Amino acid sequence: VVFCVASTSDRVGRMGPALDSVIAQSLKPDTIYVSLPSSAPIPAFLEAVTVITHPDSDDVGPLHKLIDCAARESDPDATILTFDDDMVVDPGVAQRLFEASGEHPGAAVGLSGWDAFAMLGREPAVLLPGEFWGQHLENGLLPRSVDVLEGYAGVAYRRGDLDLDALRDVQGDARYADDVWISGHLARRGVERVVVALRKGLPPDAAGIPFDSMFQDIWRQVLPQTADTSLKGHPDKARRNRDTARMFRDVFVERGGGGARGGGGRR
Repeated sequence: VVFCVASTSDRVGRMGPALDSVIAQSLKPDTIYVSLPSSAPIPAFLEAVTVITHPDSDDVGPLHKLIDCAARESDPDATILTFDDDMVVDPGVAQRLFEASGEHPGAAVGLSGWDAFAMLGREPAVLLPGEFWGQHLENGLLPRSVDVLEGYAGVAYRRGDLDLDALRDVQGDARYADDVWISGHLARRGVERVVVALRKGLPPDAAGIPFDSMFQDIWRQVLPQTADTSLKGHPDKARRNRDTARMFRDVFVERGGGGARGGGGRR
């Protein structure tokens, strides 16, 4: 089991709180990787992890949090858990993702995701509340197969399910839609994407987690999304997500039901 995070020259000095929360996970990994461009400064707090650098000229944005550490792992059954450099996460997230990866063999698993099919022809490019799946829903509505897993919440991948050459060959604006790009390539390889409940053992009618609590107690953003658009966040994110999803219209399929009761992923 390995944990993976990526950052940029502009952000690495401020990722300490997010990295601390990764280090503090109750599940202890074999390695924690942090991927950086070769020109980035390396703060002293990174001595606790394994730093991977890549040439600035080869930058493919937030995809580095997956492809760089996956390239270091040769065991096809290795579990790779990715985290964001701007998100403090609850200490039980990694343990739950690791357990869920065993419960859903042959799938990538996460804690938040969305269905892309209806958005493919939508103008403007927006997702409706019922197209999101996550911890705001009643316990009985999860697990749920989705088109796209949202990386901010943490995702567990099996190394053997990843085609790193295909992932590196990111096209145009898809560089800024890494969640869609990764999920689309998984779909092409027949790898299911599943959103699971963080809290196990609750009755099916147990209420979901309120958003105020979810984005304070489980995930808490510690950098503004506008800090560095080369890694994530830009003013036209929804359009780029939709346009990237259109590249995978052959594998993003119509699904019955909806997330219901409002909400969505990271906002």
